[in-house]
Amino acid sequence: MASKYRLGQGEAFASIKSAGNTETLLADRGVDLTRWRLLDPTGREDVRDLGRLVMSPVLLAQSGRKGFARVGSTRITYVRDSAVHPGVQRVGDESVKVEVLLRSEDPSTYNLPIAFVSTSRPGVAVHAKMLFTGSSLRCVAVEPAPGTSEADAHKLVAACRRVVEDEAARRSLFASQFRRFKYNRLGVDRPNAWDFFGAMRWRLGLIEYADTPVLVASKVY
Repeated sequence: MASKYRLGQGEAFASIKSAGNTETLLADRGVDLTRWRLLDPTGREDVRDLGRLVMSPVLLAQSGRKGFARVGSTRITYVRDSAVHPGVQRVGDESVKVEVLLRSEDPSTYNLPIAFVSTSRPGVAVHAKMLFTGSSLRCVAVEPAPGTSEADAHKLVAACRRVVEDEAARRSLFASQFRRFKYNRLGVDRPNAWDFFGAMRWRLGLIEYADTPVLVASKVY
């Protein structure tokens, strides 16, 4: 289940603003986008600190588009659509690297393309197309990646399907791949808040799925 967080001062609103030659999503005065408060049904309060200038997952509510946003206390200027965390995972009989590639032609159908790339067989990879709604995560398709034959990927496809179709394993995968992080090379010459958000005014909130905080942005206009 996803749990709803809110800012201590109420709803968080932000607007695309120009700062020199850069466009940024700037929070309204008095808002700190890195600190959120949770009030559970009993009224007990819990504080969640996202950390300053850390990449956090963000979901656009209307379109389903997803990315990793570098969240500052007052603004979001950089959003990226891929992440590769270090380390190798075992899937079935194969060791793989997991790559999150948040580029989708139809994010309302699937918005979490995840690649399982074999470390022992060059050129062999499997793509799992996942749909994250904010409250649920489900598998849409598992198939050989472009350039990988079905014969080469047959066993890996079956092993990946067992992972993404099991709820506990799916949640564990989400938690491991969507944890907060910092890029070694962000590319500060590539601010792209406008390219990602594509509208002027946004309402921001925070949910938590698989113990992982996710910013949710809803377009106002």
